Amino acid sequence: MTCTVTVANRGPDAATDVVVAEVRPTGTRRLVPRSSQSTRSGVRPAACRIGTLGAGESARITVRTTATTPGRTVNRVAALSSARDPGLRDNRARAALAVRPVVLPAVNG
Repeated sequence: MTCTVTVANRGPDAATDVVVAEVRPTGTRRLVPRSSQSTRSGVRPAACRIGTLGAGESARITVRTTATTPGRTVNRVAALSSARDPGLRDNRARAALAVRPVVLPAVNG
């Protein structure tokens, strides 16, 4: 499974020491975040250290994981910064995921 997370700074000031953390969804294993703008760790939660995002800037993170069981799960992510943020509610997001079982074709022979 691949999920893309975009974190954006709507301003008016720069966001410093930005870290994006993602909790591994239930029914998955090994969360691997990747971003050209960050350092990363695959610990739980997986984290990408973005650094500074100026007002109006954004960073994109691609997260790859492996589903272990079919079913529904939720992907949760949060962005944190050392800068004062008067609107913390928009620093979290979640998305519902549906993992379908793999159906292999019948082999005649």
